[in-house]
Amino acid sequence: MNKNLLYLGSILLIILVGLWGYYFYGKNKAINPTPLTYQTKPATSTQSANQPKLSQQTISFNDEGSLLKYIDLSNPTKEQSMKFFETLERVAKLSDVVTISQCKASPVAVKVKLGNDIKVINNDKVDYTLIRATKQYSLPAGQTITIKGDFGGGAHGYRCDGKGIVNQPVAGIFYVVE
Repeated sequence: MNKNLLYLGSILLIILVGLWGYYFYGKNKAINPTPLTYQTKPATSTQSANQPKLSQQTISFNDEGSLLKYIDLSNPTKEQSMKFFETLERVAKLSDVVTISQCKASPVAVKVKLGNDIKVINNDKVDYTLIRATKQYSLPAGQTITIKGDFGGGAHGYRCDGKGIVNQPVAGIFYVVE
């Protein structure tokens, strides 16, 4: 009986240490979030074998459009990440308003302080769903919604989804700063 209790105690201790490690790993991720929290879209089966993967392509990082291409990279290099944030810092507009028209954001990258509200205006006659990482926001046609910028510091890409719109590229970036 004493041996069984020792065995059971050892198993419980291993489980407790595992849970404790998982808790602190998650807590560290919350304190130091990864710069991008957007889930990349799955690769399509129509991609040619001769066509380079997006992570192998060269991105110029000279305009807002290059920032959107970076969000779709499956494995960005450290150099690409550094250039991305340098460009983002340079071109992101300090604003709390984003306009969506034909599933494209204007401005492409908005810089907001952590916790501030972001107003998103839908200029189209189509209802959209804004998709940011695992969070979705309903954006009715011709309406304005408010999103709380409390999802952590860093660059957060988002896409829009609506009637007749499938597999759209990234529409814009919320650049949340402290």
